[in-house]
Amino acid sequence: MVLPAHELLAVIVAQIEALAQCCKTAGAHLNYVKPHGALYNIATRDASVARVIAEAVRVVDSSLVLLGMHGTPLVTEAETAGLRTAGEAFADRAYLPSGRLAPRDKEWAVLHDADKVAERAVMMAKEGAVYTVDESRLPVKADSICIHGDNPQALELVRSTRRALEDAGFTLAPFVDL
Repeated sequence: MVLPAHELLAVIVAQIEALAQCCKTAGAHLNYVKPHGALYNIATRDASVARVIAEAVRVVDSSLVLLGMHGTPLVTEAETAGLRTAGEAFADRAYLPSGRLAPRDKEWAVLHDADKVAERAVMMAKEGAVYTVDESRLPVKADSICIHGDNPQALELVRSTRRALEDAGFTLAPFVDL
């Protein structure tokens, strides 16, 4: 759906406030915001949408961290709004040379090999880079490494990735504590 900026802002503010209230009810505290799905993907390309998301986060709670792909309008607009940001990298997704994720409708867009995903995560964390589909090296900022939970192998991928990162000497901790 394409919404005017003021309507999109109202919807995102309402969602963040509802999530914050759910956290409070559960005795937890909302620490960060990550747009999901199509909204996230649009905000990695469209500065006007990214600006609305950043403004919504700022309006609700400017201490929240905005999680997004480093080098995209989502992170740039959040930083311009004075928000803390965290860079997200995707261990189980194929990257295009442009830095964008391969479209999910491509059979090769999602990686399923646990060893390969773990190896990519270590490279992202150690070297701040990942190889794209054409084998070029792409810089990434990996304060957080995403593994998609909608894959049948998700738990195996997470376990393998965690083990590989720990074996490489990394201590896993919430990025909001960094």
